[in-house]
Amino acid sequence: MSEKIVTLRHDQICDVCKHPIKAGEKAYMTRDDFWPSMVWFEHVGGCPGGVPVEHSPAPKSPAPCLAQAACAH
Repeated sequence: MSEKIVTLRHDQICDVCKHPIKAGEKAYMTRDDFWPSMVWFEHVGGCPGGVPVEHSPAPKSPAPCLAQAACAH
């Protein structure tokens, strides 16, 4: 994952608190190194309403397949 602070050209939704981030504001942009089209945005300096901000919004990994667990030795 690569992360940087950017000035937004378009309105975005914060992936932490789901509040809008307006165009022209600065935001954290996190991009997946293997899937460059996967991008996450966060408020810089904290989300409105006191929601704590995590600076690395890693996607949740899928649950392991039960068939794979049964076959593992």
